Parts: sequence; C-alpha cells; structure tokens
Amino acid sequence: NADDFATIEPLLRRIEFRGRAVLQEAHRPVEYVHFIEDGLVSNVSGGRDEFVETAMVGCFGYLGVPLVLGSSIAPQRAIACVPGSALRIEADDLSRVLVERPQIRARMLRYVEALMAQVDTICRSHGASEIRVAQSEAERMVVWKGRKAAFAAMGRISPNYYVQDGVVPR
Repeated sequence: NADDFATIEPLLRRIEFRGRAVLQEAHRPVEYVHFIEDGLVSNVSGGRDEFVETAMVGCFGYLGVPLVLGSSIAPQRAIACVPGSALRIEADDLSRVLVERPQIRARMLRYVEALMAQVDTICRSHGASEIRVAQSEAERMVVWKGRKAAFAAMGRISPNYYVQDGVVPR
C-alpha cells in the first residue's frame, strides 16, 4: 500500500546494470536487496565454470530472498542476463523496515512462494526425483544435519564431487 511504499521509498536507490553484471555473489552477505524494474537476472548455483540456473528474476521480482527469510548469506550468485535497472535498498535498512512493518515482510514472502514454485519446476525439468519441504522445525533440523554429514562424507570420497544444493531456509 501507499504507506508501506512511503516507508521504503527514501531508502531506495535506482541503479542500472549491464549484461553479465554480478549483483550478488554466492556464500557472501547480502548487502542490498534489488527490486528489478527491467532486465533479467539469473540465480545460479555452482562454480564459475560449471553451474546450473535455479531461477530467473525479472520485473516484479527481487534479489535478496535470504534476507527476507532471516538469513544474511546468499546461497546463490545473481548474474544479469539482460541489461536493465533496479531499485535497491541496503540490507540493514530493509531488515529494520521488515521488523517495523511486518506486513511488508508478508508481501515479500508471497514472492518467495512463487519463486519456490519456479525452482520446483526447474529442478523437476532437470531430473530431480523428489522435492520435499520440511513440515516442522524438527524435520528441518534433521534435514540440515543429514546434509552437513553427507557433504563432508562425499568430500572425502571424491574431492571433485559437484554439489547442486537447493535448500531455501524459512
């Protein structure tokens, strides 16, 4: 609504980005949340030479989902595929606004639901045999514990093992 936009409008800065610009590095703190106005940005997982695209973000989308979900670290790299522009807000500013105005977080979480559906479709199109969403905190903890143990074990078995990890924390 207009009041919510009036709260964040002074904190937004318009930026232009060119094709192949990196708007977010993987495994690094989220510094900005980008609300894409035009252009197209790809979320990718993997290394610089071998990667898989897990989502496309265009107008009506935003980069910085982990921040809205309560994490400060981006699990994926965001690379512009088509030049464009975005309104960006510093992560600390948006975090403060999300606490002060929980209705903004609720609206932003609706986008996360749509993004999860997109990721589900992409994973299935690449042969994912099962996609599960944890239904409780206890189940989430079991999944995290299993993932940590599995990655360490695979690293010992095969140091060249390639992992495509697609977990979205709540």
